[in-house]
Amino acid sequence: NKELIISKEQHPCSPSLSRSASSSTAASACQLVWRGIPPPPQCKTMYDLSLFALQLNELEDGVAPTDSRLRQDVRYYENGDIKKAGLIKDQLEEKQRALQQLIEVDQYVYKPAWFDYVKTNFNEDLPFDTVLYNGEYWSSKLQQRWLRCTGVLV
Repeated sequence: NKELIISKEQHPCSPSLSRSASSSTAASACQLVWRGIPPPPQCKTMYDLSLFALQLNELEDGVAPTDSRLRQDVRYYENGDIKKAGLIKDQLEEKQRALQQLIEVDQYVYKPAWFDYVKTNFNEDLPFDTVLYNGEYWSSKLQQRWLRCTGVLV
């Protein structure tokens, strides 16, 4: 197992990675911030992903129609139909290019469904500099009302 150990004298952005707290710095001067777990037994057949990463990609009922886990090309790829996956991915990319062209000529205004652009004056050169969650996703999921979902995946 790997552990991430940060020395209290170190800058938090430059942690030392070691197998144990006693390897290079006294244990009392360190703080354990992360401990890895062994990979799942089937990880070699699942792209060497960790259990956490594998669970992130699990299908879930009632998600937004724009959830990337619902992408047909990904499902075909995971089921071994590479040719069909490629065809569907090509169609999706064509839709994305067409939408991008509309955005570029101001015929379509893109607005994220679950986030708002916020100007905080952190950078005067940008029209916005922060993206904040707007709190709408979970109520939409609970009610199964996906009116905010637009774009190429719908």
